[in-house]
Amino acid sequence: MLPVHVMLMLCCNNTSIHHHSHWETFNNKQLNHVYECLLSVAGATPVQVYRNAHLIHHKFVNDPPVSKDSISVLANGQNGQAENAWKFCLKWTVRTNFLYGWVTKKIKIMPLAKPTHWQREVGIMAVFTLLLMLLNFEYALWWFFVVCPMMQFLNAAWHYGEHWGAHDRRGDTTQDSVGIYNWWYNTFCFNSGLHQEHHHKPGVHWTKLPSITPLLHPDRVIVKGMHIFNVPWRSDFKKLVKLSSN
Repeated sequence: MLPVHVMLMLCCNNTSIHHHSHWETFNNKQLNHVYECLLSVAGATPVQVYRNAHLIHHKFVNDPPVSKDSISVLANGQNGQAENAWKFCLKWTVRTNFLYGWVTKKIKIMPLAKPTHWQREVGIMAVFTLLLMLLNFEYALWWFFVVCPMMQFLNAAWHYGEHWGAHDRRGDTTQDSVGIYNWWYNTFCFNSGLHQEHHHKPGVHWTKLPSITPLLHPDRVIVKGMHIFNVPWRSDFKKLVKLSSN
């Protein structure tokens, strides 16, 4: 069940949490707060932390050389190129899953996060983790040291693949992202493939994104499959091995 568990958490981050960060799911505020707590547990990521990083990403979109985009794929690259994919995904995994203090300290400089909501979400996540340990300690270890790290690694790869190889990764919202138009990907992942459309008009609801397609640059990058496959896994691994051997 590991692949299913990881994929569900991965989709939760990139569909449910993502969409809710742009458009509140319910009209009732209290219901939205409950839903945010549920999403935080299901995706092992506080909604407030996700929302803050994601909306800043929309504003700056990998803006180099010293990027204000905390999840930029270019911030730690060289000569304007994207950072090595393996380094990017591994750092994302360690910081998010094992160095949570690194993330929580940044809450003070997260202008788009709501501290009280963040505290509630973190509290619920702590209670959930404690319950797992009490009910099944071995599974709690499995969840924290295997399931969550795998999800966070692929979550970073998903984000990396959304922008790697785009013609202009420096602000042109008609060609700064990578589009995927496979019907199955957009059906099961709620139009996640229409990432260029989303960056061009982030205020448009995900169900309306197909109407934005005609506004985009005709020469934008389009790939097949999923965004986690649009990553230079093989070439960057060779570079990493070569660098370590030197």
